[in-house]
Amino acid sequence: MNFYLTLNEEPIGLFESQIVDVVSFLDKEFKPEILLISFISIRSYFKHRKIIKSYSVRSVVLPSFPKLIFFKFNILALFFLCFIYKPKGIIARNIFACFLAIKCRDFKFISKVVYDGRGYMKAEAEEYKIFNDNVTKMISGLEDIAVNCSDFVMAITKQMVHCWNSQYNYKKNNYVIIPNTLGENFNNLEIKLNDINLTRSSLGYKSDEIILIYSGSTAKWQSIDNIIQFCRNQLQKNKKVKVLFLSKITKELDQLINDYPARVSRMWLDSEGVSKYMMVCDYGLLLRTKSITNSVSFSTKFAEYLSCGLKVITTNYMSISDFVEINNAGLIIGDINFNTNLFKPKIDEKIRINNLAINNFNKNSPNNYKKYCQIMDIIS
Repeated sequence: MNFYLTLNEEPIGLFESQIVDVVSFLDKEFKPEILLISFISIRSYFKHRKIIKSYSVRSVVLPSFPKLIFFKFNILALFFLCFIYKPKGIIARNIFACFLAIKCRDFKFISKVVYDGRGYMKAEAEEYKIFNDNVTKMISGLEDIAVNCSDFVMAITKQMVHCWNSQYNYKKNNYVIIPNTLGENFNNLEIKLNDINLTRSSLGYKSDEIILIYSGSTAKWQSIDNIIQFCRNQLQKNKKVKVLFLSKITKELDQLINDYPARVSRMWLDSEGVSKYMMVCDYGLLLRTKSITNSVSFSTKFAEYLSCGLKVITTNYMSISDFVEINNAGLIIGDINFNTNLFKPKIDEKIRINNLAINNFNKNSPNNYKKYCQIMDIIS
């Protein structure tokens, strides 16, 4: 047995697609089995435990020691789990989980640790203030330990590895780069013109209209203000443009809807229903502000847009811009006052974009599968 360990990861947003689906895939494809261990906030323990168990019945969900600054006290519970289950290794989702996993290795409870680095946490903490000051002061040291003391490392982009090289003098070659892969809800989508037309009609969209979509949260790092401004410019410029937001409401978004009530709409859907509405659109929007975090990250939404056959409009300083340019997968813009007229992609182009997603961001694609094999060889 091996553990996939998370700490301070709430079961909202990407938990199902980027944690539960990964564990399920590894458990199905490789031996020995993988068990999800999640330490979650005690304040919402029973609510979030119920959600995680609905995703993964076999998972072990424990309350984390109160306050993240004291996360190291969770080591006692993890020692106990290691004693009971006797895992060979641990894949650790973030730097907090990785620190605990390394301590388990130091005390000989396990033999190998793989750090699953889904973000450059020093930049995230400093740029977006996602932790309090006391925790932020710990981040750099913990991330240094995670990348330099783990037996193997999973990075999300080559840009992230470069940041580790620069910040932590990470010189090893014990890593693979695996972008955020498609969750089950986006894995096997078929782009069918009849289905698209039926759904478009039900939403009141005409066949020749160009539909822009933003699907995601309105958190600060998503740069929702940039997206709204870009949409406003396009709405003013091209009468055939309409916009669909699959997000929660904000004051600015509410104003945009009031200004263009017949051309801008918003819905908030369960994850199972998102792909149906994304597929009827033409362009997915990823227009984040310039930051270190955004330059090294890989948005899960990017792969989901492509899977739904959407071309992606993104900014030139995001890591995904290289992929977009090489594969003609969308438009790269320098600022939100983008001047070029948008053209409606044909169905053949939507199918090509969908195939790009399948070939590059499916866990079973040859390139990704080979990398997962490397990881499992380390801890098995």
